[in-house]
Amino acid sequence: MKDYRSLFQEYDFYYDQAMKNGMQSIPLGNGEMGVNVWVEESGIVKILLSRTDAWSEIYRLLKVGLLELKVTPSPFEKEVHVHFSLYDAALYITAPGVTVRIFADANAPAIRLVVQVDKETSEQEFHGEEISAELVSVNYRAEEFDPGSDFSNYHMQESLSPGAKRKSGPVSHVEGADMNFEDAGIFGQYHYNEHSCYQFTMEHQHLAEFAGEMEDPFLHRIFGYGVLDEKNTDSELVYTASIFTATLPSSTPDEWKLHMLQLAEQYGAEQAENFEAHKAAWHEKWAKSYVLCPKDSEGFLFAKGFLYQRYMNLCAGKGAYPIKFNGSIFTADEMEGHPGNYDARRWGAPYWIQNTRLIYWGMLESGDYDLMKPFFKMYLDVMPICKGRVRKYYNHRGMLLPETMTCFGTSTNRDYGFIQENGVRAAYGVESHLPGDNPCRYIRWHYNGMVEIAYLMLRYVEKSGYREQLADFLAFTKEVLLFFRDHFEVYDGKLLMTPVSSLETWQYCVNDTPDIAGIMAVNAAVRACGAADEELLSLCEEMDRLLPALPMDEAEGKKVIAPCEQKIDKKMRNVENPELYTVFPYYLYGLDKPDLQLAIDTYHARIKRLGKGWSQDPVQAALLGLTEEAAEHLKQRIPAVDERAIFPAFWGPNYDETPDQDHGNNILLCVAAMLYQEGRMLPAWPKDWDVSFRLPDGKGGFVAVDYEKGEVK
Repeated sequence: MKDYRSLFQEYDFYYDQAMKNGMQSIPLGNGEMGVNVWVEESGIVKILLSRTDAWSEIYRLLKVGLLELKVTPSPFEKEVHVHFSLYDAALYITAPGVTVRIFADANAPAIRLVVQVDKETSEQEFHGEEISAELVSVNYRAEEFDPGSDFSNYHMQESLSPGAKRKSGPVSHVEGADMNFEDAGIFGQYHYNEHSCYQFTMEHQHLAEFAGEMEDPFLHRIFGYGVLDEKNTDSELVYTASIFTATLPSSTPDEWKLHMLQLAEQYGAEQAENFEAHKAAWHEKWAKSYVLCPKDSEGFLFAKGFLYQRYMNLCAGKGAYPIKFNGSIFTADEMEGHPGNYDARRWGAPYWIQNTRLIYWGMLESGDYDLMKPFFKMYLDVMPICKGRVRKYYNHRGMLLPETMTCFGTSTNRDYGFIQENGVRAAYGVESHLPGDNPCRYIRWHYNGMVEIAYLMLRYVEKSGYREQLADFLAFTKEVLLFFRDHFEVYDGKLLMTPVSSLETWQYCVNDTPDIAGIMAVNAAVRACGAADEELLSLCEEMDRLLPALPMDEAEGKKVIAPCEQKIDKKMRNVENPELYTVFPYYLYGLDKPDLQLAIDTYHARIKRLGKGWSQDPVQAALLGLTEEAAEHLKQRIPAVDERAIFPAFWGPNYDETPDQDHGNNILLCVAAMLYQEGRMLPAWPKDWDVSFRLPDGKGGFVAVDYEKGEVK
């Protein structure tokens, strides 16, 4: 039996000084709520709370609140030691005579905190002075707030620009103040949405008749925290606190406060058994899926990258909404021009499909199938609005998921554009005269996201063996295929897909490779699932006949896959390599598949060679068996922590935000593909590197391997 604790302890994080700010914080989470913890030079411990569902009136994902732990006299002004235990998912902050332990309870909606004193040492350090501790609320949203055109307000910014015209009348673009409360020994604060941007957005985007398909997700939403604490001066345990958080989607302040009291009664104050149960829960998670290498080996860095990103996924993946690619729930920077306000987030609240999906491919390859459900649920829930959009805008069948999508299924208002003084809707200098025309060149004809989601749904069923939602996934897939069938003309017996984008890079082209490859992969997966009805199977057969061939090109005298059949706009406007979507995420080429050399030559001929963010070079190299290339990518990526941060998984900001979830999940995907590819053992792993791992076998189970000195033990 492996001694997992000793193996995992090699990956613990230590830091022996105070932190400069929240960017140097340590993240803890239990799946739906999180906390960033840091110790300032003043000795104060900052505790920044978050949830996956803390949406404001104007669709910003806000922090739940900020607390300060003050230990008096402060031992942390002179000396501080930080120890993050990966195996236990717990944080220890120590100074001579004092230890603070913090964890996000795996079994309760609570952050648990304990301040413990070694009497003998503390008497020597503080000359017999009694040590006390308390938590203090810091309400940095005590007044109404207008984020204006801040990056965190990406969805609503410009909504009250000069000359804007609205049929729906004025909509408030400010967020209400947070309210403090104290009741029955509980204190805290909450945020209550008295208005919402939902109805305005539906009307603005000509979708008002479909607004009733979903309950307003923001109106009367209320979220916040409550602290149940206990002081004790007669023992070494001088202070304990349980910080509960909760969100009620449509409620009142009185109902929310009652709910908070019920949480405190149900889960109670911090007790020793809470921590033991929490550790047991995390030990079970780690036993499910891991990669471990000897500390003195080159593979140690790769295992560390895998483990720390899986930790980040586990910390935020159980909430009501998918993980935000741009920082998850652990953003901790202060808003520019608003010191002390921690609601900053580059690219705001929308879900870019191209970015968000990488997190869930990572979960698929680590076997964290249950954490994928919020992602699927959001896209299934918005199907009625997305189908209504196609009927209203184009008068044909199918559905359309916008690439930059709100959690309720619309485009972002910024991308859809606002009506200017000349009466025409515009954005980014482009005018749109018809409902549905999207003036944002980067995503106006970017349709591939919904194809990839359909394929990910079907891969999930295949790899996990979970078939409970297969009927829903097939219904989703059908609407995706119907959109492509009806949206484009048939010319000489083939779909002429134009205008389309080949991702964000080739923004106006004909017959883009990601869409062709994606539909090919989806059709094969529909047949393989064994549950599709005759109508869907017939549609797949029709799409097979109508699909144009994968575009090909030549580079340095070798045949390669092209990003599209024809570029109408010949300027490269982003940095993806769309032609390599045939390798990942659509798996048309790879080891033990035809034309491997074609794919390898395409990989070597790629224009953009990137070492960060959402670039898929690492996993694509591993899937093609290019061991040295995959290893070099990881050696570059894993140490690339934000220069403002200290925590090993605070990669970024790259193209998005810190901690960058695309960067981390690309690391995870690459490591997994180097170690195991559904029947092929260690396909891109250096042969002289020892490793132990447990990963999905691709058939509903897992494979566990100990590899030492070139042999599977």
